[in-house]
Amino acid sequence: MARHWRTFFLWTSLLGLFTAMYLLFSKQPNSGAAGTPAGADGGSSVWWDILTQWSPLFVLGVASLIFLAVQRRRHAAHAQGVRFLNQGRYLQALERFSEYRQREPQQAAAAFNTALARLHLWRLDEALADLQFASARPANRGTELAEWVPEYQALTLALLGRTGEATEQLRSIQAGDGDPGLVALTEAIVLVRGGDLSGARVRLGSFEVKRLGGPLGALARTLDAMCIEQLTGERRYVDRVALYGEASPEGLQRAWPELVAFVERAPAW
Repeated sequence: MARHWRTFFLWTSLLGLFTAMYLLFSKQPNSGAAGTPAGADGGSSVWWDILTQWSPLFVLGVASLIFLAVQRRRHAAHAQGVRFLNQGRYLQALERFSEYRQREPQQAAAAFNTALARLHLWRLDEALADLQFASARPANRGTELAEWVPEYQALTLALLGRTGEATEQLRSIQAGDGDPGLVALTEAIVLVRGGDLSGARVRLGSFEVKRLGGPLGALARTLDAMCIEQLTGERRYVDRVALYGEASPEGLQRAWPELVAFVERAPAW
């Protein structure tokens, strides 16, 4: 709420400045005594008319540029965090998002992006708390963010072993709204935890899951290898570096010790 009031105050100040400048420059100077030849002050009168018409707009334009520069600087940490997130530099992204949220604690988008960074670092409890915060913000309703939060909530709940809640969350996603890869991965996790390994492999074999990258893509491949081993006894290689990335195994260990145990005994690349 404080952020909205600051924005309102800044725009009101700009409008007030524009009004004041318009009133100031709209007052014409005295044109001199009656009978003064037109050529004596005609040139200055024309320039004064131009100044009168355009000076308020010029001042407003400069003030708007200053306002936009201040806004850009204020959100620079969040923008840099998004860039780090897209580059897979999750620790640096988390650092920038945390810095930004100290100044803007009620920002739903920042909470969501913080959750994504923590999810890719397997800090699942913290990620879930951030997702729940973002989902509860009134400004989030009716936006694209409102469509993205449920699928990540479902995925995080499934990873934490709260499969019933994850399934309910998946049911709340409208057809065509969720990311097919994330939805299929979440369904596979629920099936693996429920013992339906064949059904999980069907989900993991979909094109949408195979195109997932980063730690989530590595997780999908690891789950597939685990299913194959339990179904056929065949041992597959696991890419531990891609799975853990910048994180340590502890976060995933707390949530899913059986998975980490499989990773530790599986042949590594």
